[in-house]
Amino acid sequence: MGVRTLRRTGRTSNGQKAAADARFFNPNNKQMSLQDRYTPIMGAEGENRLTLDAGVETLTLPTESANGATVAALGANVLYTVNGQDPSSNFGRPIPAGDEIILTNREMIQNFRVIKESDTATLYVQFYINA
Repeated sequence: MGVRTLRRTGRTSNGQKAAADARFFNPNNKQMSLQDRYTPIMGAEGENRLTLDAGVETLTLPTESANGATVAALGANVLYTVNGQDPSSNFGRPIPAGDEIILTNREMIQNFRVIKESDTATLYVQFYINA
């Protein structure tokens, strides 16, 4: 299973939003960025917005062979799983509003399940192929 990296946002000393780049580590301990490893699938096929209603939602893979994705939570916190089990209010990993996770292989994308924790939540999903 691929490495998942959570992107954290925070505030600088002057109050501006700051974000750390998502990073991967290869076996030689060379730090790699997402762009080093994947190429984004452009247009409507590769970029999706998903508004979460009541219930569990899944991702729809584009027709092109996507094997990576970033998933950002907008508006509210969400809970997700990547093992095919449905998340619930007491089961699942959180994605705080404004943060992003990386799904590093096709199996993780296919098994991704998500629910909103409370208010209206939207996911922004960008699919990738190996570079």
